[in-house]
Amino acid sequence: MRTSIEKLNFVDEATKSFYQPEEIAEHLVISNRMSSDDILRVKELVTKTQSTWGSVLDRLGILAQKDWIEIVSHFLGIPVFAAESFTRDEQVNDKISLDFLKNRVILPIEETPETIILVTSNPWDLYTIEALELACNCNVQLRLATERDIEAILLRLEERVNDVNNSVSIVGNLDDAKYLLEMANDAPTIRTVDNIFSQAFQANATDIHVEPMADFGRIRFRVNGVLRTGGEIQKEIYQGVVSRLKILSDMDIAERRLPQDGRMNQRYQGRDFDIRVASIPTLHGESLALRVLAHDEGLVSLETIDMPSSVKNIADWALTQRNGLIVITGPTGSGKTTTLHSALSSLNDTGKKILTAENPVEIHLEGAIQVEARKEIDFDFASILKSFLRHDPDILMIGEIRDSETAQIAIQAALTGRLVFTTLHTNSAISAISRLTDLGIEPFYISSVLKASIAQRLVRVLCSCSVPYQSLYGSMPVKHMDGSIIEDTSKMRSPIGCKICGHTGFSSRKAIFEAVGKDQISRILNKETLEFPTLLSHGKQIVEDGYTTAEELARILDTGM
Repeated sequence: MRTSIEKLNFVDEATKSFYQPEEIAEHLVISNRMSSDDILRVKELVTKTQSTWGSVLDRLGILAQKDWIEIVSHFLGIPVFAAESFTRDEQVNDKISLDFLKNRVILPIEETPETIILVTSNPWDLYTIEALELACNCNVQLRLATERDIEAILLRLEERVNDVNNSVSIVGNLDDAKYLLEMANDAPTIRTVDNIFSQAFQANATDIHVEPMADFGRIRFRVNGVLRTGGEIQKEIYQGVVSRLKILSDMDIAERRLPQDGRMNQRYQGRDFDIRVASIPTLHGESLALRVLAHDEGLVSLETIDMPSSVKNIADWALTQRNGLIVITGPTGSGKTTTLHSALSSLNDTGKKILTAENPVEIHLEGAIQVEARKEIDFDFASILKSFLRHDPDILMIGEIRDSETAQIAIQAALTGRLVFTTLHTNSAISAISRLTDLGIEPFYISSVLKASIAQRLVRVLCSCSVPYQSLYGSMPVKHMDGSIIEDTSKMRSPIGCKICGHTGFSSRKAIFEAVGKDQISRILNKETLEFPTLLSHGKQIVEDGYTTAEELARILDTGM
């Protein structure tokens, strides 16, 4: 049997050398299809991420996968496979597992006793080719296709296999599903679920937690960022409540061993709510977390957000830029999405094309193209962004940068004339810089594209039932969480609690901010000492102004008292 190298038409007869990806890329530099700097960037990413040249070129927006495959076909003499012509409904050889095909992104399409025809996007993967030769005891002939086309066909094959496997277990689950359905439709169950929603909507809860304990079910609501108990469910009807919520969310009530995601819509006193539901199996049964999004919670004007002047000046300047990256940082539930959409709204006009990638779409922006990520079909931020770059956008918004691939595409978009908005889960404005570095972004790119990094938190605002601070504590000296003494306590107030605020003493929330701009970012990257107004300094000011308490500020900034 001939070796793979001998079979493949990799050899230039004039030079007797193999065409490697770098050599093909050099020809593209000569024809002005890419630059020498592009080659260095691609090689670095291929090494770091163990990706193929085609996927990295596509990810960076340099060359589409389809174009790269056609060029490789020209240089190597390997035919291109027409993916749309594939109709086979089963795997070609029981010696080759579907997991192996998915892992190596290859597709065997035809087999004879002597030969197997293999579709790949990476003809340089000699390990895989030789492994197939040994497994099938035959020669391998190659065809080329994009990774995207191969993965789509493999997904169809996997779905067919799953359909066959699932049909075996359906009969055994029918009785269980029927019992759960009956429980879900019992009157006590329906009343309990309706009461849960009624309590949540009245309290303006952002999350509902349905949790199994050993002897009962517990309901908790997150209001103004803090969890509060909403009651208990009898153990006898707990599974019925869970099943009803799963039915309303279009989830599989018979599946109780694996996590699931779903969504539903609810209406209460003329208001519409979009609810995202996630289930997870626990020791005592299934636990559900429901995220509540009110349809009528519209955009907040950027002008109405009470930012310190140091932050507002940086934000206003960044929003005048035609390209670059603007980052909002903070933990989940810190109001980043609201600030992002407020900034986008200030730039929204018919002369600009705005595209957003979100998970989920929480606020509707009139005139913008908003796309929702769906991880169950591998439609993630990176995939959406790659598509966005072909739609001629002026402004992009990425719900969150979580991985190096998304970060690289965002930076590439910012470098090529787009203004890009996104969020990062970091503790401060400065730490966004190190986070981008951790994701593989070189410091000189960060210095070039990062126009502003803004950090924020939400602190609870005192209810109208609060009383002047001195009326409770007299003339005792008051200190901030950093130990500094508050000289003027005349505006400060203390929580009491009433029916309106659920006896918590707090009725709403307010954002505190810090920010660094382009000049400060350059100084940070040059390891220069930098002082600027921080989250703590903004928080101390609103404590002294009577909006919140020093204890609440310490809780939010998580530094202790």
